[in-house]
Amino acid sequence: MPTPFVKNDPRINRNGRPKKAYCLSQGLRDFMFEKAPGKKKEVRDVFIAKVYELAMDGDIAAMRLILSYTEGIPRPMKSWEEIEREETSDEEVRAHLDRVLGDMKLQDEKRKNSF
Repeated sequence: MPTPFVKNDPRINRNGRPKKAYCLSQGLRDFMFEKAPGKKKEVRDVFIAKVYELAMDGDIAAMRLILSYTEGIPRPMKSWEEIEREETSDEEVRAHLDRVLGDMKLQDEKRKNSF
């Protein structure tokens, strides 16, 4: 088992973690903030408008995409029969509700911070 670091340990990486190489995801992020060809808007704004247009025209995949990014992907829920079969204490129910409400609060904060 390795020993903990001590002062002036040669194993310490004094330069920190190497910088991430320029990759496809970073290239796409950069591209999304460029002006769209022949438009006054950025590529991301044109992209969002198109997905919105598709959703409004009834495209279910576009609707799901918008909802998954704005509301989050829904978690599978148990049926009432499954819930009734389980013997759950009040403390377990409270703990579960605290987790769910905490997750909802985090998602709400993320959504507010994304604008």
